[in-house]
Amino acid sequence: MAIPDFEGWAYFAAVAEQGGFRAASAALGLSPATVSKGVARLEARIGMALFHRTSRQISLTLAGEALVEQARAMVAAGVAAQELAMEDARDLSGPIRLTAPLSLGMTCLAEPLADFLATHRGVDIDLILSDARTDLVADGIDIALRVAAHVDSSLRSQMIAPVTLQMVASPDYLARHGTPTHPRELVRDLAAHRVLGYGHARRDTPITLAHPAHGTHIVQPNGPLHTNNGEAMLPLLRAGLAIGQLPLFLLRDDLARGTLVQILPEWHSTPMTLRLLTPPSRLRPARVRALSAHLIGALTGHPMLG
Repeated sequence: MAIPDFEGWAYFAAVAEQGGFRAASAALGLSPATVSKGVARLEARIGMALFHRTSRQISLTLAGEALVEQARAMVAAGVAAQELAMEDARDLSGPIRLTAPLSLGMTCLAEPLADFLATHRGVDIDLILSDARTDLVADGIDIALRVAAHVDSSLRSQMIAPVTLQMVASPDYLARHGTPTHPRELVRDLAAHRVLGYGHARRDTPITLAHPAHGTHIVQPNGPLHTNNGEAMLPLLRAGLAIGQLPLFLLRDDLARGTLVQILPEWHSTPMTLRLLTPPSRLRPARVRALSAHLIGALTGHPMLG
């Protein structure tokens, strides 16, 4: 379907309303030539004249009289839509679709969202907690929180905080298998240590560990589980079935209780960050900007993130 010449219809309605091209151009803030060309283009497109033109005056043709009300309605609908959109951009009310990883949402988002909703009673948040990588534009997401080393460069991104990853195991596991002091001990004998895989990458994606004095070393996950949800790893780690690497916000309670302990503390993995992502457009409703600023403020320096 061909897109209507909305600009031409708006010029036509203005000329009819103002009684002439010069008056219409002044009302629209355009040159008379621009308005005249726009109406002429519309007439050529629909195949009929809309005005009788003489050197002294213009008047609507029969076709123009039949179409002028529809043109005015078209302009009025456009103005109403624009005003509604502008009001929506200013008003702190309406829906917001927010997505975040399941574990992060459960541990870090409840209080910030409660505080925001208590202040902005007109806002409705559709919170989607999922470890799947959603398409913000296709899924109509206003804000996404993601923990990753890299993000889609087409999205607007703001770094909130670094996310600390730690390699851990249970005391029982270490008592039975020994405590590794170097990453090579995790792969020297595949029967000696089992390492769980974590993240969105393929199961066989290696873990890179770096030491300031000893360079980097690659660890290949070889354990009985690979998952994109860290909480699913915790029961296996607590049961002493394997070694795993997880964000600190998932480990704090276990480390404090001693059910898990850190190993290889001087070896660090690829840096991860918590980022707030929004679709590429710079035009965002005020409620989305407000929630974005609130989340950044609440999560920057959050004790759970380490």
